[in-house]
Amino acid sequence: MKVVVTDVDGVVFDVGSSWREFHRHFGTYDESKVENLRKLYLSGRISYQEWGDEEVKVWKGLPYSKFEEICMNFPLVEGAGEAVKEIKGRGYYLAAVSSGGLKRPVEKRLKALGYDEVHSNDLEEVDGILTGKFILSVEYKNKHSVVEKILEEMGASWDDCIVVGDDMNDRSMIRKAGLSIAFCPKDERLVKSAKVVVTEKNLRRVLDYL
Repeated sequence: MKVVVTDVDGVVFDVGSSWREFHRHFGTYDESKVENLRKLYLSGRISYQEWGDEEVKVWKGLPYSKFEEICMNFPLVEGAGEAVKEIKGRGYYLAAVSSGGLKRPVEKRLKALGYDEVHSNDLEEVDGILTGKFILSVEYKNKHSVVEKILEEMGASWDDCIVVGDDMNDRSMIRKAGLSIAFCPKDERLVKSAKVVVTEKNLRRVLDYL
């Protein structure tokens, strides 16, 4: 079976970053801090777990439901609903792999659209209140490892896999996929790694290449 794997933020949800949207909503966004954490992680000086914990600790004590509500109201990229319906109609297995987002609301929304499987990180909560801890399921630089597990369970290979992504954290998947699509890419390096580039912000455009 052919497998289609997509990122979420910027591909399905019309937001650049779920985390940034949460920060802006609560007035906790510190661009210099986030950029410094990103550099520390990419240089190998901290783990992704440490990056996540440090970034989300400012939300300790807030209700999970508020984040869920924000996530449930993210706008969809134009054509997302129609594209998902058509992909499923053609018999593809459809999975999402996101290194951001909130697992529960992301999974709820994407499965309602027609996705078969959703992988995302989350925020730890106790009795509905955030503890300030990050729940790591999908690492920023290693999204391909999640896809490999999906393919193994499906009895498929990378040659059977189509990946749609928009940013550098999708590159590890993009470089391995039988067909790779950079959708409205944010980084020139992703453009160079992908077999196909779609510049129109309409997810229906990817159907032309399936």
